[in-house]
Amino acid sequence: MKGLNLLLTEDCNLQCKYCFEGLDKRKKTMDFETAKKSIDMLISDKENNKILNKSIYYNIAFFGGEPLLNFKLMKEILKYTKSLEIKGEREFLFSITTNGTIMNKEIFEFLVENKVGVLLSIDGSKKTHNLNRITKSGSGSYNLIEKNMHYFLDYQNILKNSIQVRHTATKETVKYLYMDIKSLFDLGFKKVNFDLDITENWTDIEGRELEHELNKLAKYYKEIIIQNDKKDIFVFNQTMKRIIKPNTKSYCGAGTVMYTIDADGNKYLCARLLEKKYRIGDVHNIQNAQHISNNLIYDYNQHECKDCDLFGVCYKCIALNENNTGSFYRVNGLFCFYQRTIINLMRKILDELYLENSDFFRKKFVENKEHAI
Repeated sequence: MKGLNLLLTEDCNLQCKYCFEGLDKRKKTMDFETAKKSIDMLISDKENNKILNKSIYYNIAFFGGEPLLNFKLMKEILKYTKSLEIKGEREFLFSITTNGTIMNKEIFEFLVENKVGVLLSIDGSKKTHNLNRITKSGSGSYNLIEKNMHYFLDYQNILKNSIQVRHTATKETVKYLYMDIKSLFDLGFKKVNFDLDITENWTDIEGRELEHELNKLAKYYKEIIIQNDKKDIFVFNQTMKRIIKPNTKSYCGAGTVMYTIDADGNKYLCARLLEKKYRIGDVHNIQNAQHISNNLIYDYNQHECKDCDLFGVCYKCIALNENNTGSFYRVNGLFCFYQRTIINLMRKILDELYLENSDFFRKKFVENKEHAI
């Protein structure tokens, strides 16, 4: 293990309709002792593993609920990890996933000073955002983020490090996908990602709307590349990387290099797999922790897609598979369609760029270390 997702709190000040954690969240918060034991376990696991120990970095992601509801603990964790760092041998990297509604000067300065990477959840335009990302009273939350927007944009300018903004498209909002992604760039953000809510049953019409919007986004992305713009549609960029360098074993690392620790100290494969059956121990009884077999998660011979021509290119997520099909090795049909559409569009862009200007292609994707895929 070289990284942790720490659920600083399981409470949230929003009640997003598509939240994978459900609407009935516990108000449980993590205490410092649990966080400390989690970090100690991380160090012990990594430094006893010769393969993982080749890297000096330990990754800690603050998650929730809304992690900034427990900002006090975040500060305590940073203070503790600083006491453990050994320059050039053991260093910590931090990130946070936040809904952006809780922000002030103190939090902003803390994130900047400690170079905490930020993933900010915004669903595009105000209209789209307010359809699903709502408060507990049922009102839209866009205005709560809008008043804090300057903090996130200032973060980018000061650190020269792009915040990743994540948009979730539902079957009701997918028709606005292109405009929603573009609106996030128009706000000044440089790195935008998007997911699908595949928990609902999409109709053929909604599937065609998705395909239509992805085609528009792909044309937009090609222009971004040609203009050498700094904008990045993350899912497109990552797909291009896998096209150029396929990897049949490109899972995210859940349960192998990354674990999730909940507020009570229970240890899970992934932040999206928090049911009791996925529990693999706890930080309070490390010596008795169950270690799940790699074969259980990564037995590629069991995967129903192992003979697919895109198996080495598509994004594989055991949590999405399990939550939507009941198996690590079976893919939701909509997600398969979504992945195949994106892969084909990115292949088309790469082919066109090479044929239109092979020198540009070589400099952009092969020689230029900053922009190379």
